[in-house]
Amino acid sequence: MPDVTEQQLIMASVDIAGFAKATRCIGDVELFELLEAYYQLVGDGVASARGRVIKFMGDGALVTFPAEAPANAVGALRALRREVEAWLAEHPIGEWVAVRAHLGCVACGELGTADDRRYDIIGHAVVELFRMTYAGFELSAALQEALDTAGG
Repeated sequence: MPDVTEQQLIMASVDIAGFAKATRCIGDVELFELLEAYYQLVGDGVASARGRVIKFMGDGALVTFPAEAPANAVGALRALRREVEAWLAEHPIGEWVAVRAHLGCVACGELGTADDRRYDIIGHAVVELFRMTYAGFELSAALQEALDTAGG
């Protein structure tokens, strides 16, 4: 049985709107290099608030933050959105950045095959995150409540 724990986490989805259309005419190697720069930007942006990139898939990122610091997490996500949109102005691989953020309990641990295990999060809260509105900057009611309670 894998080592798995349950944790309350702030999780967020960061996604570039219009990515598929904007990158249709970009060569694979150039696109790879642009995504490498974007991934670094996302990683650096969340690290300032003790965030962690769980995974990237194309232009989408799933990130987490400690639940006890909602103001830090939301502040880092707002700053990250501004930074990525400024970066997009110079590297036109999309139109704007969608950020959805939620607070919930998830199962955490190494997941995968015997030869390729990676840290991941699984649970209903992750599904709830991805069911949120895909427009601009969205906080779930649970995260907004935690933010209000913490005075953020």
